[in-house]
Amino acid sequence: MSIKMKTIMGQLNIVDGQWVNEAPNALAVREPPSQRRVASRKGDLFVVLDLRGHDGQSLAGHQLSQSLAETIRNVYYQTPSSMTASLRHAVTAANAQLMAQADRTVGSEEKTGAPSPLLAGVTVVVVLGEDVFIATVGPAVTYVVTNGIATQFPESSPWLGESASRVANAPALGREAEAPVQLFHASLRPGDAVVMGDGRFAVQVSSEEIEEAVAFQSIEDALASLNQMAGAHDCTALLVENQAVRAGAARVRRSASAWKAALSRRITARVQPDEDIGRPARQRPAGFQETVPLGRWLSTLGKGGLALLMMVWVGLRTLLSRILPNEAPEIPATRPIPADLADQDAVPALSLRGLRTVAFIIPAVVLIVVAITYWQRGIAQENEYVSLMENAQAAFLQALDANDDQRARDWLGQADDSLTRAKAIRPDEAAGDELWMSIVQYRDKVDRVERLYWVGSLRMYDNPLTQLRRVISDGLDLYVLDTGADQVYHHRLDDMGDSLRPDAGDPVLVQRAQQVATTVVGEIIDMTWMPVSTNRQTSGLLILEGEGLLEYSPKWNLTAVPIVGTEGWILPVAVAGYDGNLYILDPQAGQILRYVPGPDGYTTPPEHYLSPDLKDILVGGIDMAIDGFIYVLYADGTVRKFEGGAPAPFEIMGIDRPLSNPTAIYTGPDHLVGFVYIADAGNQRIVQLHKDGRFVRQIKPREDESIPFDSLKSIFVDESANKLYFLDNHSLYIANIPPVQ
Repeated sequence: MSIKMKTIMGQLNIVDGQWVNEAPNALAVREPPSQRRVASRKGDLFVVLDLRGHDGQSLAGHQLSQSLAETIRNVYYQTPSSMTASLRHAVTAANAQLMAQADRTVGSEEKTGAPSPLLAGVTVVVVLGEDVFIATVGPAVTYVVTNGIATQFPESSPWLGESASRVANAPALGREAEAPVQLFHASLRPGDAVVMGDGRFAVQVSSEEIEEAVAFQSIEDALASLNQMAGAHDCTALLVENQAVRAGAARVRRSASAWKAALSRRITARVQPDEDIGRPARQRPAGFQETVPLGRWLSTLGKGGLALLMMVWVGLRTLLSRILPNEAPEIPATRPIPADLADQDAVPALSLRGLRTVAFIIPAVVLIVVAITYWQRGIAQENEYVSLMENAQAAFLQALDANDDQRARDWLGQADDSLTRAKAIRPDEAAGDELWMSIVQYRDKVDRVERLYWVGSLRMYDNPLTQLRRVISDGLDLYVLDTGADQVYHHRLDDMGDSLRPDAGDPVLVQRAQQVATTVVGEIIDMTWMPVSTNRQTSGLLILEGEGLLEYSPKWNLTAVPIVGTEGWILPVAVAGYDGNLYILDPQAGQILRYVPGPDGYTTPPEHYLSPDLKDILVGGIDMAIDGFIYVLYADGTVRKFEGGAPAPFEIMGIDRPLSNPTAIYTGPDHLVGFVYIADAGNQRIVQLHKDGRFVRQIKPREDESIPFDSLKSIFVDESANKLYFLDNHSLYIANIPPVQ
C-alpha cells in the first residue's frame, strides 16, 4: 500500500524590511496533468533564485529572475529523461541563458565604464510522493525537515558565510559554461517539510533554528516563525509541506522509541473522514476509545433501516395483493340452503378488518426481528473490529520492543494478520491505514530493505522469442544478451548516463547463423567483459557460443577467437573472466574450465579448476562470478565459494528468508566491487552480501512501482557511480542505488 501525497506551499519574500506577496525569483509548479498519465512522473517543481551582479529587486532583475525560473520549469518538464537528468538539463539551460545575458550586459556596461559580473544562485526541488530531488548551484540553500530534524543541502558552501573573499571564485550560475550542479535525494513522510531559501536567507538561519520554526508546525505558524528569524533582512524563501491524501506504505528509518512516539501521535481507532492525517496533531490521544460513537451507530442503523423498509414495503405490497381483493366480488344469486345443511353450525368468517390487521402485524414482527438481528450483528462486528485493532496495535508495539529481528518479524506478522481482518470489516477506516503504514515502514527497517527511489526503463525488446540473459556495462557502453533470440545488443548511454542514445544503426551486435570470418555463429550461451590485465593487452567483450568464442572490441569490431577443447564441453551455462583467464562453468561435465590466453587466443587445452573428486559439487549450478575467488550460484538458493579449486568458507547469514528462485550472481575484484549481489526473483529483491556471506541489505522497488522484480534475470552494479542495471524477460532497466551507510 503506497502513500498518495500532495504538496502545500507558502512563501516568504521580504523587500525593504517588509513582507510582500509577490516573489519574482521564486516559482512553484504543480505537476502538469498530462505528465501524471505517463509512467515517468516528474512531480511538483519549486524554484528559488538569487540574482547577483545588479539590483535583484529592480524591474530588470524581476524580469530576468522570472525568465530563468520559467526556463528551468520548461526544460525540466520537456526533457524525456529521469528526474535527476532533467534537473541537470534544466539548470544547465538556465546557466546558458544567464551567460548569454551577461555577455549582453557586459557589452552595455563597457560603454558606461562600470562592468559588473552577472551571477546567480538557484535551488530547485522536485517532490514526487515520498521522494525529494534537489539541484543546487551557488548562493542558495535547501533544508529537508523530517521527523523534526533539519538536514541542510548542500552541507557547506562558500556562499553561506559572511566573507566576500570566500565567494570570489565560488561556484555559481553564469560563472562557467559547465554549471557545477549538485544533486541530492531525500525522503519525506506526511507532515515533513522542505525550506528553500536564497543566499540572503541562508546567512540568517541555521539548521537548529529551522527545526524550531518548522517541525510539526502549520504552514502559517512556520512562515511567521521564519519571518521573525529573518528580521528586517531582505530575502526569499519557500516552505513546502508534504501531506497525505490517503495513508499507505513509506520508507522511514527511525529508532524504536521514535516509532512509539509517532504511533502515540498518529494511531487512533476513531479517525473522522475529514481529519487532516498529513500533519501530526499536538495533543492527539493514543489508544482506542472504549465506547462506540453515537453518530456512527445512527449512520449505520439509518442505512440498514432504509434497506429494511424497502424490503418490508415490497413484502407488504405482495401480501396485501394476495389477501385483499382489488375490487368488490360479484354476489351470486341466492339459492336455498339444503335441508341437510340447515342445522349445521355456521363457520365463523374472518372479517375484512381482521385480514388487514393480520397483514400489518406480520411484516411489523418481521421488521422487529430483522432489526434486532442486524443490531446484534452490528454490535458483534464493532466489537470484533475494536478487538482486532487493539491486537494489531499491541503486536506492533511488541515488535518495537523485540530484542532480536526474528521476534520483531513474528510480531509484525501477527499485527499484519489482525489488521488485515480488521480492514475487511472497515476498509475505509483511516486509522487502519495509519497503522498499516507504520507496520510496512518498520518491517523495511527490520529486514534492512533499501527502496529504489528511481528506476528508469532503458529499452523494451519486442521480439516474441526474446529471453534476456545477461547485461554488462563498460563506461557508457551497455551489452545485452538475448538467449531466446540468440542475439547480443550493443547500446550506448547518453552523456548524463541515465538514458540511451538513439540507435545510430542496427543495435544487434551478433546473432545466430551470422558469419564472422570463417565461423558461423551457433547458439549463444553467455558473455563476459575481459579487462586489460598482465595476461591481456586489450579489453573486450567475450561471447561464448556453441561452437567457439567471439570477441568484440569498439576498436577492432567483431572477431572469432581460436579456442581448443570444445569437444569436452557438455552443457556450459556461464562464462566469466579474471586476470585475462577465461572460466567456463559446465555443471554437466562437473568442472569449471580455466583457459589461459596465448598470443593467438585460447589455444592451450583448458585446466580443470576442481579436483575430480569434487565433480558432483557443481550439480544445480546456474551462474558464476569471480573476484579472485569463484562464487557459484545454485538453483536451490545455495551459494558456494571456491579458492584454488577447493571450497572456501561462505555462508549467507542474517537474512530474513532464504533465497527463492535466484537467477544471477554478480561481483568483481575488490577495488571495483566490494560486495556480492544476487538476483532473488522468488522474493522479488536483490540481495547484497559481504564477501564472506554476511547479509548487508536487500534492494527492492518502491511499493508504488510496477517494476517486475519477480522476473529478474541479470544484474550489473557500478558501485563507483551508484548505478544498477538489471533485466527482466523483455526489458533493460537502470536505477540509482544509495551507497551502504
